[in-house]
Amino acid sequence: MKLLPPGPYLPHGAEPADTIDLGVRLRDGLYTRDAVRRARESLGQLLPVVIHHGDFEAASRVCQAWLETWPAAALVDEAREAWTEGAADTARPVLERVTELHGLSRGWDLLDSGMALMPDLSWLADQIGANGDAVLVSRGEDDGSELLAELLDTTVGEVDFSLDPLPESALRWSDRLWPAKPQERGEYMVRCCEVAALPGSPERLARGDASEVGWLLWDGPHPPRPVHAAAVALMEALATPHTRDELASEIGWRPGDVDAALDSLAAVGAIKAVEHQAR
Repeated sequence: MKLLPPGPYLPHGAEPADTIDLGVRLRDGLYTRDAVRRARESLGQLLPVVIHHGDFEAASRVCQAWLETWPAAALVDEAREAWTEGAADTARPVLERVTELHGLSRGWDLLDSGMALMPDLSWLADQIGANGDAVLVSRGEDDGSELLAELLDTTVGEVDFSLDPLPESALRWSDRLWPAKPQERGEYMVRCCEVAALPGSPERLARGDASEVGWLLWDGPHPPRPVHAAAVALMEALATPHTRDELASEIGWRPGDVDAALDSLAAVGAIKAVEHQAR
């Protein structure tokens, strides 16, 4: 039985026979929509903790990561599948960002490629199980094999330098995201994204400001958008179709203010018109 390290980057293809390929198992276990959603939960629990301890630099990073789990969850399955079948330039920036999200949510280190994680001993023990005598094989420089040998109190038994270096990518994470499509207003409107209120934004938290900010969050490849905290109540009401007058009555706004908010939200693709029967 061979044991392959998690790096130097996420591997292509399936796990070889008679081999524990930690890179493949990380790829198939963590680079999924459900795993990114679990990372979102962990980051959401971490954010108030770091704010409470006054570490606003860390809070800024955690806030940004939490927000980006939304587009990452929408893109990761397709990216993982493309990468498994062979190098895909469009997949790499997604997988790199998901690597960062998991590293932050789990407290794991990233390997130098930025596209592989060094898991903790608990995760490793679950994967290796009774195969503690497996021969550790290095895939090359910065593959995590030396760190793995230290964690497992073993040595690198074999070296295989056949893996090609990770080529440079022409795309960045931001290149995989684009604004949601603007929508038209109608008599009845309903939201087409989620909404949340957070203690601040990444930029504000970096300055030590944890005042509440509303966020529009799409289950799609769209960047999160900040909105005034007061708009959160309006968006929450639009979980079901409402008219302008119904909204004004329910949330206590003047009709003109509701109109202005609906125009802005439709323009950024956060709400859409529906038929009355859809309610």
